[in-house]
Amino acid sequence: MLNSEDYLSRFLAALKQSGFKGDCETAYGARIVAATDNSIYQVIPEAILYPANAEDINSIVTSVAQQSDNTISITPRGGGTGTNGQSLNHSVIVDTSRYLNNIIHFDETSRQVCVEPGVVLDQLNEFLKPYGLFFPANVSTSSRATIGGMVATDASGKGSRIYGKTSAYIEQLEIVLADGSDYCVRPTPIDKLSKSGEQSLGDRLQYEVYSAVIQHRDEIERVFPDLNRGL
Repeated sequence: MLNSEDYLSRFLAALKQSGFKGDCETAYGARIVAATDNSIYQVIPEAILYPANAEDINSIVTSVAQQSDNTISITPRGGGTGTNGQSLNHSVIVDTSRYLNNIIHFDETSRQVCVEPGVVLDQLNEFLKPYGLFFPANVSTSSRATIGGMVATDASGKGSRIYGKTSAYIEQLEIVLADGSDYCVRPTPIDKLSKSGEQSLGDRLQYEVYSAVIQHRDEIERVFPDLNRGL
């Protein structure tokens, strides 16, 4: 019978064979650093992966999806500033802050910027400053909070009652789904939603979420009041 170390070794070997170009840390020192965030919890992972590019994330997720025993789970990590242990995991951490920290493109006319998930808020605002712009979700951990983490938690912070939360400033997201495929999340007209089996996993998920919201609308409105959450 395989133990957790055997499962991990098998997973990391498959990941390397897939063409993974990033770093992998399994030393205790690296694992203990990733065992805490800004919460009260401590959860020591078995390994930390540092993807070097977007394709590495595809490789990681695909390798996890190809397991027959579901023994490896992954949790993304940015700056580790979450207060509820969101970036902690007993299995494998995927840290995007080491390499995926680039500002890809900026359009001054449309005031839109494309960034990788490991870009830090202060880094982004320093880049935008010469244009008289800033990213409004002003969290207290701006020197280390990453945009990926802020998107994941819909971060707000000081000024959010005026400017809104992170979600108010997202035009689209390029994400990796559980099967390792890419998907672009953006506003989609209702008449373009489809439950066809020929659609991608992302399209089917989008349709199912929409259907669930419509089906349970009354219950959602009853349980979740219309609040201007500013925290």
